[in-house]
Amino acid sequence: MADEKPQESSPEFHSEVSKAAVKVALAEAAQGVFETNNDNRGPRVDEYQMVGGTLGQAWCAKFAYWCFMQAALKLAVNNPFPRIFGAARLEDWGKKENRMVTDPTCGDVLVKEHHHVGLVTGPRLPGGIVPSVEGNTWAHVHKEGVYVLQKELFSNCTFIRL
Repeated sequence: MADEKPQESSPEFHSEVSKAAVKVALAEAAQGVFETNNDNRGPRVDEYQMVGGTLGQAWCAKFAYWCFMQAALKLAVNNPFPRIFGAARLEDWGKKENRMVTDPTCGDVLVKEHHHVGLVTGPRLPGGIVPSVEGNTWAHVHKEGVYVLQKELFSNCTFIRL
């Protein structure tokens, strides 16, 4: 039937949830979410932090998880993002679960140099740039926060498709 939800194991399901997570992340960036004192804290940042149960830590992976959690809640499905909040550990999980991809698309998770996590927002751009939205990052404009970026080099990242 045309109105049936895609099965959770299908590529269509993962694409739907991943794209919804990117929309959530872009909305957070548009709101101007920043740390209060560049201390991994702030009213909205603390909300992301609490998915891991601890405040004041690096939160890039927690932000990505939170975005997927919001998307999954909206779609009334399970969150496909594992409860892993370290970039290297997330990358190891992706390899173990055969989730690594070399052709990133909107909604894939990027891991930059084994220590930072973001969400891919579109296809690779000229010059090998991967557009992204990332939390716990700095765009040389304000302070640590959530930013839409076009600076991540494809060659410095690995990609996980949830």
